[in-house]
Amino acid sequence: MIQYILLGFIIALPIGAISIEMTKQGLQNGFWYAWMVGIGAITVDICMLFALNLGLIDVLNRFKTYLWLLGAIFLTQLGWQSIKCRASLSKECEAKTESLFKIFRSGLMIGLNPGNIVFWLSVLGTSIAGASNNTEMSLVFVSLSILLGIALHDVLLAGITSFFRRFMTPKAEYIVSIAAGIALFGFAAYFAKEWAVSVDVVNSVRFLVVEVLGNT
Repeated sequence: MIQYILLGFIIALPIGAISIEMTKQGLQNGFWYAWMVGIGAITVDICMLFALNLGLIDVLNRFKTYLWLLGAIFLTQLGWQSIKCRASLSKECEAKTESLFKIFRSGLMIGLNPGNIVFWLSVLGTSIAGASNNTEMSLVFVSLSILLGIALHDVLLAGITSFFRRFMTPKAEYIVSIAAGIALFGFAAYFAKEWAVSVDVVNSVRFLVVEVLGNT
């Protein structure tokens, strides 16, 4: 069990859109806001585990193109909101952080991306398949152990960021929001690039240009 908890903890360490959003929420609004982002992402992870165990990953793979585009649009909106609210320092923007459900939904939407599908299919799929050959450890037990490791990482990150929140000055909070917004734009650009590759946008545009020029 310990090795799979450590596996879940380690694979959650790399900095991604979820970690960035959790860090921003923890520094600005405290533990529960950061943790709610993590809960949203873990909810997606649980769904992915069920899909993996039920053999439904192939079905999800058919929607990868749409998920890349949806993720790019949502991360762009999230990044813009982070930059705009801190740049304007408006009361309306501050009020938007009060809903924990909305924060949960943000984590859910960020976690719902094809990169997550590939992750579960490759890294965790291999680990779970290997463990399933061991008669002393059930598939469900391994899956829950990995999820526990991811949850421990999220709790630790939420706790650390909420602790350092007390040292945040308005200028530091402004810098964090701007930096988080830019980072989220970067992930949105990556998602958009993956969407463009999946639908072969370059060749489609090239074909359209050739057709238009050929008819003129």
